[in-house]
Amino acid sequence: MPLKHLQNLPLWEHKLSKEQLEPIWREVDSMQSADYKDYKTASPQLVGDLEHQYFLKDSLPDLDATVQEQINLWEDQSRYLASMNYNSGKHAIRSLGAWVNFQSKGENNPLHSHGGVVSWVLWLKIPYTIEQEREYLSRQPTTQTQLFVGQFALVYTNILGNVEMTAWDSDEMEGTLLLFPSKLKHAVYPFYSTDEKRITISGNYAFNTDHVYQNVDINETR
Repeated sequence: MPLKHLQNLPLWEHKLSKEQLEPIWREVDSMQSADYKDYKTASPQLVGDLEHQYFLKDSLPDLDATVQEQINLWEDQSRYLASMNYNSGKHAIRSLGAWVNFQSKGENNPLHSHGGVVSWVLWLKIPYTIEQEREYLSRQPTTQTQLFVGQFALVYTNILGNVEMTAWDSDEMEGTLLLFPSKLKHAVYPFYSTDEKRITISGNYAFNTDHVYQNVDINETR
């Protein structure tokens, strides 16, 4: 089942098909081949220490339809939106856009949360394994911790009220979509063992009303 739990916190995973990923990869490849020209940077609204972060354009409608479908399935099982005393129904939330993160060696996304009510990340390319990263660090004269190196980590409060951090992604996450509450703090730790880019796409959804979250944008906060 794609419904996952961090004790008292429901998350949702979905593996995209090859057909669903093809238009996304076409646009991502186009971004890189054009050296990111003609694409609006998302960096001013984000907290990440990444040089290249850009909004999707052409592939966004298809991706939005896929994410919206998965949010509806998630809601059917988790009742996450209903828990906020909002009679959500189907299609009662709206997309706030999506952006591509091209993470290079040594770059990171510090601990932060998102605007909106539902956020998501889609892993497209992870050019290393966690074992490679830990082995690389073990050979370096550095005090950099091997814990969470190169990983996406979530910070949450467990059922005993204690704050915990856990790594969520793995070497098998390429093509996987993860849905999570927008206020759930998370971070992406740097990697060091390769010069290839780690590529992910992120986005947010807000309630589709005039009186709830009417001014929400993608802004991330630490």
